[in-house]
Amino acid sequence: VGAEIPNARGGRRAHPPKAVSMINTRRINKKEIKLALMSALSATADSRIISKKYERLRREKIEGLPFVVESKISELKTKEILSSLKKILGEKIFEISLRKKEVRSGLGKRRGRKYKTNAGLLLVVGEKEKVNTNAFNIQEVRSLSVKDLAKGGAGRITLYTENAIKELGEKYK
Repeated sequence: VGAEIPNARGGRRAHPPKAVSMINTRRINKKEIKLALMSALSATADSRIISKKYERLRREKIEGLPFVVESKISELKTKEILSSLKKILGEKIFEISLRKKEVRSGLGKRRGRKYKTNAGLLLVVGEKEKVNTNAFNIQEVRSLSVKDLAKGGAGRITLYTENAIKELGEKYK
């Protein structure tokens, strides 16, 4: 009867540990993190894994993986970046790579989950490169993590600049 009252016999705990306080507090071994990052990086270059992740790319062969562009892309304006990405990625992959935010259908929108966003494209840039756009995620090599590379599962569509490839090679020899 009193299962929900903290001061009743057999009731719940008065101040139980909160799950939010335990998220991301445990330390992970350095070699384990490095191994996870390496496998996430290699998954961005595997067309089979990428086509498995994205529903619209199922049973399609993706050519030219991993996508590497010149470092001059950081000097372009947003409109020019998007037009050049359309040529590099192709029409079908470009549509998937743009980040979209939609209102969720159903009751979830009333329960604190109003918007649904897709992972989109990740642009990995070098240390001295700056790209200013909101169309997709941009991450520097030094702050690159497994969460960025494998958002929503392994095999995210990723675009690397030449400087980023050089810095990755130096960082993980």
